[in-house]
Amino acid sequence: MKWLVIVFLVCVCGIFLYLNREGEAEQEDSPEIAETTQPEKVEGPSVRLIGQHPFDMEYGHPDHDVENDLKVLHFLLHDCQSIIKDFDSYFLPENREIVSFLQGKNRDRLAWIPKDHQFVNDKGELVDRWGTPLFFHRESGLQFELRSAGPDRKHWTKDDVSTKKPTAK
Repeated sequence: MKWLVIVFLVCVCGIFLYLNREGEAEQEDSPEIAETTQPEKVEGPSVRLIGQHPFDMEYGHPDHDVENDLKVLHFLLHDCQSIIKDFDSYFLPENREIVSFLQGKNRDRLAWIPKDHQFVNDKGELVDRWGTPLFFHRESGLQFELRSAGPDRKHWTKDDVSTKKPTAK
């Protein structure tokens, strides 16, 4: 009888350890959640920068306009979503979190924007050609509206430039 009790306890412990190990593996596979406070600066050789993207060559370039800036940023986000398969599961509510993600704070440690990019301000925000932080509105898991405040540097005025299509009236 003691023999059966010992075998039973060993089996129960084995099942418990097996299930506990599966739970830890699922936690390791879950996407990182960007903090809503100041994001960490991404450093170290483990981050791989994806270079030669139109964003690198065209964003803020004097030969182009702000519409082109938003277009290449939109293209960059689309490329990022194609490579990071679970992109829509990341919590990216604002400019800083999105930039941090694009600088390599993601599970794959891939970066599209270098940490010293000239259009990333000291708060970690991507700014337009007038130095105003861009407004990112996440319309769905994979859709963003991008908005520049324009030359007056005030959001929600007539000179704003946005990727949102105007609605018919």
